[in-house]
Formats: sequence, structure tokens, C-alpha cells
Amino acid sequence: DSKEFAGAFYIYAILMPGVQIHEVESEIEKILNDIIQGNITINELAKIKNRIETRYAYRMQSIVNKADMLAHYKIFYNNPSMVNSNIERYLSLTVKDIEESANIFLKPENRVVLIYMPKKKT
Repeated sequence: DSKEFAGAFYIYAILMPGVQIHEVESEIEKILNDIIQGNITINELAKIKNRIETRYAYRMQSIVNKADMLAHYKIFYNNPSMVNSNIERYLSLTVKDIEESANIFLKPENRVVLIYMPKKKT
């Protein structure tokens, strides 16, 4: 089922007055290159895992969110019981796992960059 592996990864930035788009793009490029090259520390990964686990625990506090998660796992994976175990997939990630995936998915040739500019006031 193609829905099982569907996904999107996106980065967005809202520029402050006086900041140029190319400056922000350059910083994002540096960060992505660090990830691709495996320059992620264990501490950085631990922070991310803590954030993911906290969000998961927060979502599980509400009946509505639990129902939403059960429906999600039923629709996309045909396995609603994954609501109890999917968090372990995230918590088991290693720096090497991220580096390998980044080398596949975060390469410049696999990206789409969209720039939205506000209309100039007339």
C-alpha cells in the first residue's frame, strides 16, 4: 500500500525585516549538509527524542487525540494497535540511521524550494 510510506519533510522560515532570502537559504543548506554528513551529536538526537516522546504523551492525554491516532494507524497501516508501539520506532533511531536517510532524501536534487513573497503595497 503506497500510503504506508507516504510523507513529507519541510522546513519553513519567516524572515525578519532586513534579512535576505539568500542568507536564510544558506543557513538551511549548512544545517542540511551537517545532517547529511552525519554531524549530529548524541545530545542533539536525545533532545529530539525527548521532544517526540513529550508530544506523543501530550497527544495521548485527550480522548479525541487518541481516537485520531487510532484512525490514522488504521487508515495508513491497517493496524490501529500501532498507537501503542510506534513511538518505539522513533526512540530507537540512531545518528547513523539519520545520516543514511539524509543521504537518500535530503540531497539537493531531491528538493523543491518554494519562496513566497508578500505583495508589495501599492
